[in-house]
Amino acid sequence: MQAQAVAQPMAPMAQPMAQPMAPMAQPMAQPMAQPMAQPMPMAQPVAMAQPVMAPPIYQQPHPQQVVMAPQPQVVVRQAGPAVQNSTGPVNVGLGGIAVDLPGQAPVVQHGTEHRTIAVQSTMGCCYRSQFYPHWEDGKLSLTPDEFHTAVKEINDSAAPCWTFPCCLCYCNKCKFESKCQELTQRHAAKRVHFHIHTRYQLAMYRSNHGARMGTRGKLNLVIQQN
Repeated sequence: MQAQAVAQPMAPMAQPMAQPMAPMAQPMAQPMAQPMAQPMPMAQPVAMAQPVMAPPIYQQPHPQQVVMAPQPQVVVRQAGPAVQNSTGPVNVGLGGIAVDLPGQAPVVQHGTEHRTIAVQSTMGCCYRSQFYPHWEDGKLSLTPDEFHTAVKEINDSAAPCWTFPCCLCYCNKCKFESKCQELTQRHAAKRVHFHIHTRYQLAMYRSNHGARMGTRGKLNLVIQQN
């Protein structure tokens, strides 16, 4: 009887241990089955695995050479020196000084520089005056040969007047002017005008009789296109 009594109390202790273990199996089975059925979060980036197209490479166009139509050239006539071989308004030499008198017209009129060639004589009014101009392109309708031939004829028309030095200036000027009129008529078809322009100076110089004062003229050959 005592042995049965000992065996009976042990039976109830096995049941309480079996019951608490059953609820532990259920919670583990339920949470593990639900997450596995849902799509994994890593499956979404699979859509981004598509090939990424590189941006198109545009080739730079080669620079094209632009050929401009030739434009008409405008010839600008240069004024050049107003008077070639000019000695200026004040001259010192030959034992004295000479100054241009005021109020005289210029040798080359303003606004005609582009169509006028002017040159001062080499020796003023003493000895044999000569003109040595150089050709300037675009100013006259003459050819360079016609220009130099005309100047040579003007120079050859004058001669020194040793016997009467006091009238040398007047004689040479008259000869130059006569030749200029002849050349103007010869080249009338080309509208080229030749003339002599005289600029007067007040001269102070020494002589055997002491200091003297007088006027003298500087001769200028003016060739103008009308």
